[in-house]
Amino acid sequence: MPDLYDKVYKECAVYFGAETKRFLDRQIECHLSKTPRSLDYPDINMLAKWIRISGGLLLPKEKAEKLSAKILALKPGPVS
Repeated sequence: MPDLYDKVYKECAVYFGAETKRFLDRQIECHLSKTPRSLDYPDINMLAKWIRISGGLLLPKEKAEKLSAKILALKPGPVS
């Protein structure tokens, strides 16, 4: 779902700037075994986990955790 990828990209870009595409695509391809454009909402929990883990190697731990929480917040809520 390109829409989701774009939303995740926007959140990650704040932290990774010009390296966002490289970082995000790697997380999706290596850890989720998907293409970036096939990312879908059921993938959010696992993606957030890997963004926290891998992001924590590049960012301060608090920032990686904050970014992971922002990714989790993209999950759609219950439909009324």
